[in-house]
Amino acid sequence: MWVESVLDAPKVQVQIREKLQLLIDEANRFPELSEVMVDAFRKLSFGNLKLLASEESKLIRRFREIAYPLEFNPKPPPNWSPLRPIDERWADEALSRTLIIGVDTSEITPTPHISPVFLLVNVGYQAVLYGRKSIYLEGSTPFFYASKEIVEEFKGRRRVPAWILEVKRIEDELRVIRDLVGKAPKGEATLALFDESFSMGYLMARSKEFRSKVVSAMLSLHEELKNLNVIPVGVFYTRSRAFTFSVIRSVVCGSKVCSECISSGEELECRRLASIRDLILFDKALELGWRSPLFEVKSQLTSEFSELKVVGFYLKVGASNVFRVEFPSWCADHVDFIHKGVLAQSIIGRGYPYILERAHERAYISSRERAWVLTYIDRLLRSSGEARLSLSGKFRRKLRGVV
Repeated sequence: MWVESVLDAPKVQVQIREKLQLLIDEANRFPELSEVMVDAFRKLSFGNLKLLASEESKLIRRFREIAYPLEFNPKPPPNWSPLRPIDERWADEALSRTLIIGVDTSEITPTPHISPVFLLVNVGYQAVLYGRKSIYLEGSTPFFYASKEIVEEFKGRRRVPAWILEVKRIEDELRVIRDLVGKAPKGEATLALFDESFSMGYLMARSKEFRSKVVSAMLSLHEELKNLNVIPVGVFYTRSRAFTFSVIRSVVCGSKVCSECISSGEELECRRLASIRDLILFDKALELGWRSPLFEVKSQLTSEFSELKVVGFYLKVGASNVFRVEFPSWCADHVDFIHKGVLAQSIIGRGYPYILERAHERAYISSRERAWVLTYIDRLLRSSGEARLSLSGKFRRKLRGVV
C-alpha cells in the first residue's frame, strides 16, 4: 500500500530559502568573525587568564562550560618535520610497540512495550599491538541483564532507573578492557579510546541522582584503568564554544566589565563572536596534525563533582575535520603520546580513529539481530511451559514495518 508523505516539501523549500544566508554564513564558517577570533587566540597569554580565574564561577553559570588554557601555543605532533609528510608510514612508526584498544557499545534497552524487562549491552572492541608483525584482537562481548538486576524499588513501586543504561555501559566497557589487557601481548604503553566525552556536560540536563551515578561509574573506570597502566582517552565531535568563550573574555573583552556592556543596550561584539564554535576556531588556527593548547574543562558538572578533573585539546586531522580529545588530568604528562596515538589512528582510519570505527562495527546490533533476541527469549519462555514474551501492538507493528 502506498503511503503519502507527510512532509510538505514546498513549505520546507520556502523556509529554507528564507534562511539561506544564515546557512551560507555557517557553511563558510563565518569568515570575518573567525579571523577576529584566530587573531585573539594568538594573543592569549598568562596575563589574560586573571579574569578567567577571578570570574570562573560567574562564567560557568553564564556559559555552562569554559576551557581554561594550560598552554598558549598550538603543538605539532611529536617527531614532526616540515620536510616529511604526516602519512601512514609516519602513523605506523608512531604506533610501534603500542597497544591500542577501542571500545563502543550498542544496546537493546528496557521498554514498556516488552515484558519481561531486560537490558542487553553489546560491547564491540578491537585491540592492536603495533609492530613489525601487528597483533589483532577483535570481536564483541554481550552482557545480558534480567529485570532483578536492573530494577529498583522507588516509593513503593518497582522501576528501571534512568541512569542504569549509562552505568552498565561504562561498567561493561571496563570489564572488556580489563579482559583485553590480560589477554593481549604487552606493549611499551597502552591507550584505550572511547567514542565519548569524559567531561560529560550533557549530564546537567539529568537529575542529581542520575549525574551522581554516572560520574561515579566514570571515575571508577578511570581509576581502574590507571591501576592497569592504561591511558583512557575520549574522542568526539562537539558544538562546544568553551575555548571560544575563554578567548573572548580574556582577550577580546579583557578590558571590559560584562555588567556595564550588557546594560549599555549596544550590540555586543562578544555575542557576535560567540557564533564561532571551537571546531571552527581551530580549523582556522591549526595546521594539519597539530593540536590546540592543552586546557582544563571547567563546567557546571566539574563544579558539582570536584573529583572530576578532565583536560583535553582539539586535534585537526583534515580540512574541516577537527575533534576534541579528553582524558583525566592524571594523564596530562602523557599529552604528547596521546596526541601521537590519536593522530596516527585517525590517519589509518582516513579521518577518524580506525580502532573506534572497528569497535563500532563490532558493537552494532542490527534490526534482524534485535528480532532474533526477542524470538529466542520467547522460545525459551514458551519451552518452560509457564510464560511467553509479551509485545505491545505498537511494538509488533514496528517489527513488521508499515507495508
